[in-house]
Amino acid sequence: MTDLTLALKDTKQKVLMLERQIEDCHKEIESKDRIIAEKNEYIRKLTEEKTISASASSAPVKTSNNSSVPPSRNPIGIKHTKSLREKSGRKTGGQKGHEGHTLKAEDLPPVSETVKWVPPSTCPKCGFPIDTEHLEDGKVRYVVDIPTSVLLNVTKHISMVGKCADGHKIEGLFPEGINAYISYGENITALVAYLNTYCNVPFKKLSSIIEMIFGIRISDGTVSNMLDKMRKLGKKPYDMIRDAVAKSEVVGADETGININGKNQWIWTFQSEVATLLVCEESRGRVVIKKYFTDAELKEMILESDRWRSYFTINIKGHQLCLAHILRNLIYCSEVYTQQKWSTDMLELLRDAIHQKNVSPGNMLSPEDCAKYRKRLDELLDTDIGIDLPKKNELTPLKESLGKYREHIFTCLSNSKVHTTNNNSEKSLRPAKTKQKVSGCFRTKKGGENYVTIASVLQTAIKNGQNPLGALKAVAHLAYE
Repeated sequence: MTDLTLALKDTKQKVLMLERQIEDCHKEIESKDRIIAEKNEYIRKLTEEKTISASASSAPVKTSNNSSVPPSRNPIGIKHTKSLREKSGRKTGGQKGHEGHTLKAEDLPPVSETVKWVPPSTCPKCGFPIDTEHLEDGKVRYVVDIPTSVLLNVTKHISMVGKCADGHKIEGLFPEGINAYISYGENITALVAYLNTYCNVPFKKLSSIIEMIFGIRISDGTVSNMLDKMRKLGKKPYDMIRDAVAKSEVVGADETGININGKNQWIWTFQSEVATLLVCEESRGRVVIKKYFTDAELKEMILESDRWRSYFTINIKGHQLCLAHILRNLIYCSEVYTQQKWSTDMLELLRDAIHQKNVSPGNMLSPEDCAKYRKRLDELLDTDIGIDLPKKNELTPLKESLGKYREHIFTCLSNSKVHTTNNNSEKSLRPAKTKQKVSGCFRTKKGGENYVTIASVLQTAIKNGQNPLGALKAVAHLAYE
């Protein structure tokens, strides 16, 4: 009996041990099932990403022609520019009947030298002598050139000293603006500002150009001081430019990143038909807009811009989205997602609307036509795309964004002053990007402020048909007033 009891006890212990082993096996199986499930999910995601990647690799490459990629990032062999308009069927270049233009003699400066070329003493055809005492004027040709050297005007100012009856020495006062032993006048200061800001000539090359042409060497520090001087003197014209933009009914706005001593900051543009205001700020937010324009000014302003959110957080009179941006995005989506027609239909609608605005009297449509285009737009935005797209795609966010800002797409149709694109704002910022490519960056925040002040004066002068160098000369002349 004792042996049976011991056997039962031993068997019970073995059963308990087996149960524990089975329980441990179940736990291990559950753990391995979880690991397998996680790996299966990981494999599924990789397969999905690979499918999307394969689809993307076969899709057209993003360029400046079908997206917001800048031309500088276009792959080799891709044209930097491509018209968003449909082909007219006409040949490129001047059309038949186009009036040509050439430089005329009356448009040239006064003739500084006249050279007359007499014929040979004997006729090459018959051998008889030619009467060289009674020659007549024949054909006339002009050669325009620059002088081999340009002499600088150096004015020596002497403060004369006189004595009064009481023996006091009294000195004559130098004119305003002549403070140093050797200083530079308004013309050379304006030229330096023009070459550096408008032509993007770096400091060292600028010094070399001045030396080669005028025979005088100026240091990098002198160039920097001249630009600082132009910024200070340009404060009043700069404020006048701001006021001109603020009074405009339609204002285009845009911003671009700029490198200032290794730190990314922003150059903003606010431009109208008559003025361009450039500002350099650390922020890309609405605080910049509020800094330069009052609430009362903004309420009277129609803003042309892209879909950057900062422009839609302020209270303004109206808004117009840049249709050129939207057209490029739609072109890319049409090239990638070829099984859907939604992007193509939207392209046709926008192109048709732009064309009708351009050909309509007064550059605007009637209220009835505007209502028709807005109805077509609403119907298209409320229409489903029609195909199943990958979770990550570019068409769905674009459609949602256009739906969000639908009331700002066709503002241009009912107002002749509102443009269909914001290209003028982009053009005003492009020189800043070119300058950064040439010089690398601005070394200081003051350098960025010098640039935006001088560039604002230059671009505003050009908009008003003025000589940009002459405008800078007028600013430099303020030092002597």
